[in-house]
Amino acid sequence: MTLQNAFVRASVIAHLDSGPLGTYLSDLATALNQQRYADHTIQKYLQAADAFGRWIVKQEIPLDAVDEQIVQRYVASLGRRVTRNRSNLLPHLAVGLHHLLQSLRHQGVIKPRHEMAPLTSTDRFLAEYRHYLEQTLGSAPATVRQHLLFAGRLINFAFKAEAIDWQSLHGETIAQFTLQQTERRSSFGKKAPGYSVRVLLRYLVGKGEIRPGLEAAAPKTREWKHASLPEHLSAAEIAQILAACNDQTDIGRRNYAILLLLSRLGLRAGEAIQLRIDDIDWVAGAITIRANKTHRERRLPLPQVVGQTLIDYIRHSRPKSSPRREIFLTHTAPFLPLRDSSAVGKLVRRQMQRAEITRPSAGAHLFRHTVATQMVRRGASFKDVADVLGHQSLQTTTIYAKLDLTTLAQVALPWPGGER
Repeated sequence: MTLQNAFVRASVIAHLDSGPLGTYLSDLATALNQQRYADHTIQKYLQAADAFGRWIVKQEIPLDAVDEQIVQRYVASLGRRVTRNRSNLLPHLAVGLHHLLQSLRHQGVIKPRHEMAPLTSTDRFLAEYRHYLEQTLGSAPATVRQHLLFAGRLINFAFKAEAIDWQSLHGETIAQFTLQQTERRSSFGKKAPGYSVRVLLRYLVGKGEIRPGLEAAAPKTREWKHASLPEHLSAAEIAQILAACNDQTDIGRRNYAILLLLSRLGLRAGEAIQLRIDDIDWVAGAITIRANKTHRERRLPLPQVVGQTLIDYIRHSRPKSSPRREIFLTHTAPFLPLRDSSAVGKLVRRQMQRAEITRPSAGAHLFRHTVATQMVRRGASFKDVADVLGHQSLQTTTIYAKLDLTTLAQVALPWPGGER
């Protein structure tokens, strides 16, 4: 793609071609076009690259000395812009410059990025620990991230800036750290620090780094089993949230399809974003949920309304130029799958705010709890609920027993003091 393909006005083409980076802009335009950026975005990035090129000439910076730090200096010299609803945004003449650096490196004009600093002892340990979590324990990605988070924090807490010496780790230090991390969290999150620390300590015991029994130094958080009702939404609230996001835009149709999957099938956020076109059996009306947290696949019936919504999104709103097989993509080039489950959580919270519905815990799991609640109240067995939700153990499903209020009322004992 040349500058002549990117722009119509001859004066603009001449201006860019005469700039200090004019020789390299066609290659940049070609790279952006191959990544399926829109024409107006390519134009904006090329003009930003030209402005940056003219700035480095004024600053007497050799082109082969350009790197990320030079770009940061340039961006700082421009300042930030403020709009009506957002502040601290990059100015127009600073957007897309990372693409320019990639293109210049690909053309051999500037040096490759500086080699990464040598790995610290903490980096090396966490890399080994990650391998153990993924390959030996087979932990889900979210669980791996949680365990690595608390492992890194414990290392910083116990050894400060000194080298790691597990033999010097004391039970008192472990207990202090666990309690400190627990106090910072609320509700169900209070169990996470102690659980992750005990997994780490068992790993260290297995390696012979610490003495057996030290894993008991991480205190367990007392939690009464089934002490609270799981948060859920009513059918009217679900309809209200779905209506709030179905604004007939491409992104709105995508969000509507995601929330419909969550509210009808009880998918985990990670299962929704990993869903691929090949996972839908349109003829049989079924959907395959790939192995994820529990390492087991499951096949669910596909409700007609969900199937039709997916078809509408794929045919009319999903980016057509993307070769990716994941169903749900970003709607800005290069049209990649949604990054991780946190993107779905943010989507849920945003749509609940638009629908003016509040819950103490607003996230994708709220829809999952709602599906389970509806099934239990309709008389489904715990085995059926576990099969739909993909629970590995029925123990996980029994939390919803409290929601079958009609059955519970039948087994309730009379008040010992008579009617009350």
